[in-house]
Amino acid sequence: VTSTFGTSALITTFCFSLQGNDLTRVQAVWLKMISQTAGFEALAILAEELVSGQHYPEAIKCLEAICQSSDAKVPLLDVTVRLRLATLLLEHTDIVLRAKAQLEQCTLQFKNLPASAFDLKCRVYHELARCCGITNYGRQRKQTIKKGLELCESMRSTDSCDVTLWECQFVLESANASISEGEFQEAHVLLNQGLQRCEQCTDVYIKVVYSLASIQVALVCGEDDATLLGRISKLEQLLPSIGLLPEAYEIQLHLQVLKALRLLKKSSTADNSELIKSVQPTLDLLLKSIQPKSNTNCRSLYQWIGPGLLHAVVTWVSVASRRPSGKFKEAKQGLDATTQILDGELHALQVIPDLQESSGLVGEDDLSQLTAHKAAPLLLLKFHLLEHGVLISLSQMQLTKAQTELALAAHMQSLYPTLMASAKPTLHILLGLYCHSTNLLEPAMQQFTLAAQSTRDESCHSMAGIFLALSALCCETIVTHSTAQDALGPLYRSLQEDTSASNMAAAQAAAILFTSGVAALAQASTDEAHTRLTMALKMAHGSVGNHQLVVQCLTLLGNISMHRGQQAQGIEMLRNASILSKHTNDICTQLLVLKMTPPTQALAAEQQKKQSDVVSIQQSASSNPIHHYLLQKGAA
Repeated sequence: VTSTFGTSALITTFCFSLQGNDLTRVQAVWLKMISQTAGFEALAILAEELVSGQHYPEAIKCLEAICQSSDAKVPLLDVTVRLRLATLLLEHTDIVLRAKAQLEQCTLQFKNLPASAFDLKCRVYHELARCCGITNYGRQRKQTIKKGLELCESMRSTDSCDVTLWECQFVLESANASISEGEFQEAHVLLNQGLQRCEQCTDVYIKVVYSLASIQVALVCGEDDATLLGRISKLEQLLPSIGLLPEAYEIQLHLQVLKALRLLKKSSTADNSELIKSVQPTLDLLLKSIQPKSNTNCRSLYQWIGPGLLHAVVTWVSVASRRPSGKFKEAKQGLDATTQILDGELHALQVIPDLQESSGLVGEDDLSQLTAHKAAPLLLLKFHLLEHGVLISLSQMQLTKAQTELALAAHMQSLYPTLMASAKPTLHILLGLYCHSTNLLEPAMQQFTLAAQSTRDESCHSMAGIFLALSALCCETIVTHSTAQDALGPLYRSLQEDTSASNMAAAQAAAILFTSGVAALAQASTDEAHTRLTMALKMAHGSVGNHQLVVQCLTLLGNISMHRGQQAQGIEMLRNASILSKHTNDICTQLLVLKMTPPTQALAAEQQKKQSDVVSIQQSASSNPIHHYLLQKGAA
């Protein structure tokens, strides 16, 4: 831009006068500049000088003066200045809508620009799509990206590398837009198309970025492991070529996170208990490798999260793998450490979703759009940490702690309903589990029904149906048993149809088998119950590593064996279940084991004490004001 501007001597004089506070001279020089045609160019160059000195508000004012002038401007200068202004507004202020307005004005001038301004037009479309993403203008975002792609298509005959690069950029942005709307399959298709276009480009960097994105989306879409490994291997071959780039460290770390997630995903879908054991060491090693580096100098095509948030994400994955295996102590330590990191990130944005700090609370409407955009993933991650905390607390019958964690989760949902819309079904499930733990079975069923109704996610819908069936079976009435069958029937049929278990995670399949086994027991179909519970036990132990589910399956199978007269086998199963439940301090399962074990004087006393403790805990929780708050939230 500056190469087209003149009057450098006048501008230099003006800048020196400004630094020396010689106002008379400043006025004289400035009036002389205004009288010449180079006035706009002078302001633009001055703005760049101010930016180099990090005087961003002053630079923005200079550029705004050009845009607001009623004097006629050359279209190329007008678009260039508005684009620069929009970029500064996006990078150094929260005024996203003003930046968006400037970019929209740029697009109106495109018909007056020469064909050589291709790169300028693409940058405008890129920044406008970025603004639309921040401000949740999803439809306009996709339309803008489409126009960018159409522009690239019109220039394809030039066979320029710049055209290919911009086309790849817009396809990547289109995939990101699909991901933000939950359309992962659509994003998967787009990224595969983009990878083909990348092959025509010599820029290794863009190939690396596309490979990372495609691996990430392929994980979500459940791509087969062999294809996924092929993607990872291809990316690892490209990485040495970008070793000197500022973002190389973050890209390496990003790949390690994806590899750890692949291990975790495979351990939940493949019958390989050794693989489960390898997940945690991989995550621990990854946590140690995270160093306080940042990607402030990275190219805009690749943006990765900072080390603090990355640490939080990896720890969350670690917690997610530890909790089902009964390692509650280690999981809680990870939760506490990660929560501190997230709270620090949120406090830096002046977002404080804390029940104890009501004076600092701001709602969703009080946040600027840019702050809301930055805070959304942090809030969702904090919510999922609370989710794991609630599940651990309920397992150990620490209802008071569960109440506090659940109340904060519900409070966050109230404060930020749009930002946390995807968490609402999970909140209903957690409220349902809490109601079940306090022996409020009908309210629990209502919450699980609401969860199923409020989600389009197949996995969440299935888990809501499983919990609904379990609560209904616990009610032990004809009506509720019918409700259980209605909820469980489609899930069990789906499991039977998916003979290869390729479309259903093992954890979900094991839960369906367990619940259907409980339903069969309720109907006195002992043989069918034994078959289903045995399958659930094998899956929970070998494929999922879920110790809680293992204990529950062992307990019911032990009880069935006792009723069949297989005393030794039944007692051995119940003994193993008791040892495992005590190891994790899983109070609810311990009580179930005691109820199923043949009574002796010592066991009867232990069961009576345990039952009395549980009732006392439930009564104490019910008298807590937070209990009524949670019931109100559930009814809202």
